[in-house]
Amino acid sequence: METFYINNRFEVNSALNTVKDQAAGTATRLEPRLMKLLCLLAARPGQVVSREQIIRDIWNDYGGADEGLNQAISFLRKTLQDADKELIRTIPKNGYLLQAAVTFTATAEPSGPATPPRSRPKRYWLIPAAALLVILLVFILRQSPAHKPAVPWEPPGSEPDTGYQYQEMKQQQLRESNR
Repeated sequence: METFYINNRFEVNSALNTVKDQAAGTATRLEPRLMKLLCLLAARPGQVVSREQIIRDIWNDYGGADEGLNQAISFLRKTLQDADKELIRTIPKNGYLLQAAVTFTATAEPSGPATPPRSRPKRYWLIPAAALLVILLVFILRQSPAHKPAVPWEPPGSEPDTGYQYQEMKQQQLRESNR
C-alpha cells in the first residue's frame, strides 16, 4: 500500500512517510518506524494487533521496545487528532485496535507494513575482490623464504658454488692460524 485514507480525513502516503489532515490542511512527516506501525494497524482496521506482533514486526524483538511502542502510539494519536483515544484504542493486556474506516487507493492493498522493502545491495564487487585476494596470496606464497634462492643474486633453481666457498673457508682458517 502506498496511499490510503483514514476516516476520509487523513491521507497517509507510506512512500513519503506523510500524514495529511485534509480538514486542518496540515501535513506531518513520520519517521519510518511510526509509518510502519500506522500501516500495520491500517492493514487490519477493527482488529486487535498484539503488542508482541508489533514489537516483533516493527522493533525486531528489541528488548526495550515496550517504551518505544508506548511513545509511538502516543505520537500517532497526536498526529491523528485522537485525544480521546477512540481512533487508536488500547486493548489492555492484548494490544491496539485502529477503530476507523480505512480506504485504500486503487493501487494500494492492505498487506501489512507499507514501507517499501529494502532491496539487498548488489555485491558485484565480490568476484573481482576474491580474484584479487587469490592473486595476492599466490604472489605472497611465491615470495616466501622456502622458494627464495640461497643468495639473492642467483637465478632461481641454481645451486650455490660450494667448492668456491670451501676454498674461501680454508684460506680464512689458514690466515687465522698464522697470526
